[in-house]
Amino acid sequence: MNLGNEIWVARKPSYDQLKLAMNGDDSERAAFGYHPWAISFGNYERFWRYHVAPASRRPFGIELRPEADEVICDLAQRSFSTFRNIFEAAEQCKILKVDGLGERERNATIALHFAGDALGVFCGLDNAAVEIGKRLSVNIQSARELLPNWKLRYDRLKIYRDYLSHQGTLMTLVAPNALPLVLRPEYIVGNGNINWVSILREHLSKDSHWQELPAACYGVADEVLKMINEGYGVLTDVMEELLIRPEYQRLWGWTCEMDTASPHVDCYSGGSGTGTGIGTGDYGSFPAPPVTSSTSTPVPRRE
Repeated sequence: MNLGNEIWVARKPSYDQLKLAMNGDDSERAAFGYHPWAISFGNYERFWRYHVAPASRRPFGIELRPEADEVICDLAQRSFSTFRNIFEAAEQCKILKVDGLGERERNATIALHFAGDALGVFCGLDNAAVEIGKRLSVNIQSARELLPNWKLRYDRLKIYRDYLSHQGTLMTLVAPNALPLVLRPEYIVGNGNINWVSILREHLSKDSHWQELPAACYGVADEVLKMINEGYGVLTDVMEELLIRPEYQRLWGWTCEMDTASPHVDCYSGGSGTGTGIGTGDYGSFPAPPVTSSTSTPVPRRE
């Protein structure tokens, strides 16, 4: 079977059925086993299914193929790091709801740092996709350039997140038996140099300018999740044309010889599988690993 459209058409149904709730690592299974994540961050799964999973040993293991090119490894790592940061931000928001702000508002600060890191890492992923396009002489446009108002939204979010977590000690108002209050984003973004003195002078007496600190954190995390999910959607769409290109498939580690015994013969030759498979006791539409003799290299099998 030749690399290119022929081999992709033959294998795509197998990748179509992969799900992070079953075939991801522990944190991906935890996140996508929780129903709302499959909706609110579903474009991450789409990207993983068609641009990361084909370079891995799935469904027999979660590792990348040894033959995968470094640019694909970089793409996969950046994508996973994006997910982990936004997932940790969401988990920290849950801690914030249950345990409160913690000492020195630490729980809020941790959530904000994870959210900001997720957005930064996604920007690196977007750049990496553009560079892969250049390597293959394909014009892959940046998702950030294609999404309406991405830069405006990014700049506003960064300024507000920095105000909440990077501007020295956060200026808060604390009423008796109440949560600390912080300025709403519309009074921070585009408002010049915000500092402790200007906050007291211009906003102290205006109750409508303030919101509780946890609510501000939830708003930042939610907006980051939304922006990244939209970015993954655009990135997956613009990279779709690469899927049938032999030169892109070679970056995954695919070869014409992969189908001599079965389409994934090289996925389970040596090593050990640590990922989960599809279903229980079968391999879905993926062929089962070949049986080996007792003198050959052990083949990992999913029991």
